[in-house]
Amino acid sequence: MMTEQSRRLLDQLDAILENEHDAVLTGEIGRLAALVSEKERLVDALNALAPPSEDSLRAVQGKLARNQALLDGALHGIRTVAARL
Repeated sequence: MMTEQSRRLLDQLDAILENEHDAVLTGEIGRLAALVSEKERLVDALNALAPPSEDSLRAVQGKLARNQALLDGALHGIRTVAARL
């Protein structure tokens, strides 16, 4: 059973992942540094608690994978432009 604290942390992490997604799509790379720090803090806090259920993590894992793919693509694009310059 997931605790109220775990639920709150997952909700906060979900919001951070949505903000990160938006920042990558709009090219606001500067926003990412603060979001990464907050994301790491939330993941650490979740790891310190009893693990949430697999179902509750599924949506967050999907968003993490989605954002990682976007970040990888953005980084590839930046590297391509830098190489051309």
